[in-house]
Amino acid sequence: KTQNEWMQILRENKGELCVTIVVPFSMHGKPVMENPVMVRNAIKEASKMLSEHPEIELKKDEMLLKKLHGLESGIDFHQLVQGIGMLVSNRVSRIYTFKNPVSSLINIGKNFNLRPFLQEEANQLPCILLMLTGNKMRLFSCIGKNMVEINEDPFPAHFKDNFEYQRPSAVSGEGSTLKGSEEKSLTRQHRLTEFFGISVEPIKEYTKKSIPVIVAGVDEDISIIRKLLSGVSISGEIHGNYEYLPLNELGEKVYKVLKNNRLKKISNTIDNLNEAVGNQMGSEGVEGTWHDVCEGNARIVLIEEDKIIPAYVSEDGASIRLEADRRHTNYVHDATGELIAMAFEKDCEIMIVRKGNLDSCGGVAVLHRFKEVFALHE
Repeated sequence: KTQNEWMQILRENKGELCVTIVVPFSMHGKPVMENPVMVRNAIKEASKMLSEHPEIELKKDEMLLKKLHGLESGIDFHQLVQGIGMLVSNRVSRIYTFKNPVSSLINIGKNFNLRPFLQEEANQLPCILLMLTGNKMRLFSCIGKNMVEINEDPFPAHFKDNFEYQRPSAVSGEGSTLKGSEEKSLTRQHRLTEFFGISVEPIKEYTKKSIPVIVAGVDEDISIIRKLLSGVSISGEIHGNYEYLPLNELGEKVYKVLKNNRLKKISNTIDNLNEAVGNQMGSEGVEGTWHDVCEGNARIVLIEEDKIIPAYVSEDGASIRLEADRRHTNYVHDATGELIAMAFEKDCEIMIVRKGNLDSCGGVAVLHRFKEVFALHE
């Protein structure tokens, strides 16, 4: 889903009690038979949490449980997936599948906990692969590790290498020979440049839409296309001739490039965090991050995967305390879910980072849009 689609779901359920369940699946051997049991147990746990929730209205827990059981009955337990997710509220009843490993999550709150879903989407971002093989150009649409060839003009394109031969000499009787090897090389490079040039405009259109583009080919071909696409942001290069490589193996290589790019971006952001905090351009910890998001001074929100932070939300929603009492009406089982929902509303970028990468920050941090200014009082 796009951020706008997730925002629509959050808006539809603003103030409603929302149930988020994520169940990891086993994919091999006897444990596969336990997947239905894992789902039933998760629903039982959600039922218990609903019955104990201070804001649950009469009969509403029964309605939500009925929806959960309805989703359960529609699960295909024979499909090879890493897990399933269920989102249920008064207005929503949706189920999702995970293609990447996921951790168990059961959350009851005023917003859905979208963290595992955003993490899954970060691993399933679309991209375009331009594959060069010297005599052919092919274009692929990729999502995660899955690839589909694009058959739209000018793709696939074929290169015809027609070098001129010298005519036989009647005097010398010499047979036909190719022109000098140096001239041949220069001629071929020139013709390849013209051939690869037909891909420039289609590639530019994809980059204008912020779709990552990856190029695959031998060094010579990539060197030519790199010059042709000067000024165009290419997300990665895969060096080698992969014309006969099975698409699933090529998809693995594309996925690895995108994943490394994403992890590098996250790593650079974390590296800049200490300096940003020192310059009053960042905050650490869930309480400071919550405040900054509420104030509209959050540009990038970083949250560790699997981090669960129970908290008490103030009456006006502007602050939280970590000394949470389950009996309080403003108790939230996991403040990170509510934080992500607020960050969406404020149009923040959300980064889900690896467990342990934000240990010194309590698992949550934020980079500001503008420098905080503190008023001085005498």
